[in-house]
Amino acid sequence: MTAPRVKEAAGSDDGAVADLLWAVARPEPDPEEVRRAAAGVADVGRLLALAEQHGLGPLLHRALEHAGCSTVLGDQAPFLSQLAEVRRFEGLLLVPRALAAAVTPLADAGLEPVVLKGPSLAARYPEPGLRTMEDIDLLLPEPQHRAAVAALGRAGWQVVRGRGVDRYDT
Repeated sequence: MTAPRVKEAAGSDDGAVADLLWAVARPEPDPEEVRRAAAGVADVGRLLALAEQHGLGPLLHRALEHAGCSTVLGDQAPFLSQLAEVRRFEGLLLVPRALAAAVTPLADAGLEPVVLKGPSLAARYPEPGLRTMEDIDLLLPEPQHRAAVAALGRAGWQVVRGRGVDRYDT
């Protein structure tokens, strides 16, 4: 299976970058596929920018290390290593605390939120921090919205964007 190509312009590195990001975004990347894809990447800055933009930095780091080809990053290798370490600590220390800080007040108020996306998916990855997150999505029935916002407010959370005509969430 090969990666879908991102813009194939003459002289563009996007196809090679897409191939590598596709290769690393698996629970167990194939080291040979990673080495082949990494060999085609010329623009390391673009690779790192897209990896971070799409939350693939830790997966890229892990795959390049396991494939023995992190030297393809040149002087940017320490940056990716540090990024992966920060994300690992976030996964180990910050995410569980943030999740508890959001879910506990709701549960204490007798509500049962459903945790969507990020934390639910992160548990399926082989190591903490490989699935990066920027927020925690909780789902509750609409009639519980006011009670949920009130419970979170009592716990110190603040509404930064309320629901409106064009959106359902707070």
